[in-house]
Amino acid sequence: MASSMTTDFSPHGESDECCKWYGVECSNTTDHVIALQLNTTYYDGVLQGEVGSSLLELHHLNYLDLSWNDFGGNPIPKFIGSMKQLQHLYLIGCNFGGIVPPQIGNLTNLQSLALSHNSLRIENLDWLSSLSLLSYLSLSQIDLSQTNWLQHILSLHSLHDLHLNSCNISTALVGPSVNSSSTSLSIISLSDNKLTSSSFQSLSNISRALVDLDISGNALGGPIPDALIEKLVLIEYLDLSNNTLEGQIPKSLWNLSHLCVLVLYENDLRGNLEELFGSKPAKGILKSLQILDLARNELHGSVPDLRAFSASLTEVYLGTNNFTGSIPLSIGQLSELQVLDLSSNSLNGVVSESHFDKLGKLKKLDLSFNSLILHFAPNWRPTFQLDSILLAGCNVGPSFPKWIQTQRNSTFLDLSKANIVGEIPAWLWSVSPSLTNLYLSDNQITGIIPNLSSTFITRIDLSNNRISGPIPLFYAGVVVVQLSGNMLSGSISSICSVLYESFYLLDLANNQLAGEIPNCWEQMPNLVSLNLANNKFWGEIPPSLGSLHDLYVLQLRGNSLSGEFPSTLRRCQKLIMIDAARNELVGEIPTWFGEMYQMTFLNLGRNKLHGSIPVEICNLTHIRILDLSENNLSGKIPDCFNNFTSMAQKNVPAGSGTGI
Repeated sequence: MASSMTTDFSPHGESDECCKWYGVECSNTTDHVIALQLNTTYYDGVLQGEVGSSLLELHHLNYLDLSWNDFGGNPIPKFIGSMKQLQHLYLIGCNFGGIVPPQIGNLTNLQSLALSHNSLRIENLDWLSSLSLLSYLSLSQIDLSQTNWLQHILSLHSLHDLHLNSCNISTALVGPSVNSSSTSLSIISLSDNKLTSSSFQSLSNISRALVDLDISGNALGGPIPDALIEKLVLIEYLDLSNNTLEGQIPKSLWNLSHLCVLVLYENDLRGNLEELFGSKPAKGILKSLQILDLARNELHGSVPDLRAFSASLTEVYLGTNNFTGSIPLSIGQLSELQVLDLSSNSLNGVVSESHFDKLGKLKKLDLSFNSLILHFAPNWRPTFQLDSILLAGCNVGPSFPKWIQTQRNSTFLDLSKANIVGEIPAWLWSVSPSLTNLYLSDNQITGIIPNLSSTFITRIDLSNNRISGPIPLFYAGVVVVQLSGNMLSGSISSICSVLYESFYLLDLANNQLAGEIPNCWEQMPNLVSLNLANNKFWGEIPPSLGSLHDLYVLQLRGNSLSGEFPSTLRRCQKLIMIDAARNELVGEIPTWFGEMYQMTFLNLGRNKLHGSIPVEICNLTHIRILDLSENNLSGKIPDCFNNFTSMAQKNVPAGSGTGI
């Protein structure tokens, strides 16, 4: 539902009608409208157009929230600066454009101001210093690179909560005459900017009351300075992730006795974590920490004994490091643990029931891509109910693990490359009514896939197994199907019986599927990648493939397809790859291939194409691989082939790449 923001809020109507409207709040004593909460998060509808000046008639309005409506790139109206009674103004994600009107500085009663997630610009922040009562400020996604933002922020002595994410900020410096510290700022979020390590000193002094600091996604390099950590005496949430920080994790973190969340993932931190935590007594950081995220660094050594965290630790992320050795049994004593991620390390040894003794609250287990052997008693019934089970690359087999049958709440199951041999158990398909992601690729699993239309499996990957039988019916909301490298047979016409509006990727390559490729691809209009290569399909390429306007990849090689390319394919302007080699296609190479300007891979080799190479192929300036070999082509190779600068190979002898 969409409506125009031009409603007439006349003073005479406030008590009679306005107070009954959804999102309108009136005073209990005077019936004056005091709040408009028209945030689309809370009601079904989108306001469009311009913000009407009738708002000026609401002389007692102190709260205005128009977030997540669509004002079509129009500027924030300057008259808002006349609504001096406003205390809270939220204009988040409204599709406002242009310059933030400095008249907002007239709203001297403002306590909250949120203008984030628009297409706004700010030329200077001089008006901000007038908002002396401001306690909450969010200007995320507004370019502040030309402003002295920190100097203005520090002039707001009541400011408690600051959000300046994605503001193109590269420095955090203030002039020598400015007080460089705030006594009120408790929450600062400066993520996804361009801050460098030269800003650490200012950040260390920015506030003596910081509880929450997020400076993730910047260009912070070098070691984490002790000078910063030592100033964060009240910090509860610290996020330095996705930077280029180096060196060891500073031991000064031990003194942050209030710290609940520590996020350092995606850096270049090194060192032995066991030396940092393993021999320390349970004090400081170890008493309060709930979430520890050190994933995607260069940490090494053994996984430390984390029992010192047992009273409060709920999430541990140590994935994608260089940890070695076995997983300590002590990890099974973390009774509050809900997430354990040790994926993509070099861990080995046996994982048994003892590792999960007291983990009854565990919801996510990720041990993927380690050299671990999972060995459980056949009748083991774990005390936990996992939402996500990720054991790819571990030695789970040879038989399918029976304990998974007890997991009735799982949405994500990944047992790829897990050395599983034998028939897929019938109970798997109904093990959890919530199952949406199923990954069992690269095993030696046999059996037949049943009808999946009554499940909620949106992503399934059973590729490179020994699955046989026909392809099944899929859930109507399916997104990704990867069944390549199996022994599937028969027709694929069953895909025509359901409208798959969310289908994104279909990979049925390297099977024994046969028959004509069905002509019903309009049934999956959002398909991006289709791979039917190396099967036994025959007949012509179906014209309905031309309805796939978002198709990027089309792979049909290694079949027995005949006829000419359907002209409808020229509608697929986003194609970057066509591989139709090793078929029996005839006719001339279509000139409209030259209209597919994004094409990087075109393989038409080993067909029965004839005629000359169309000069329009020269328009494929991004082409990297072009194979027209082993056809019946004649004539001259276009001179422009020498201009294909993106080719993987240059100076190929004439004829060797074209079959002429």
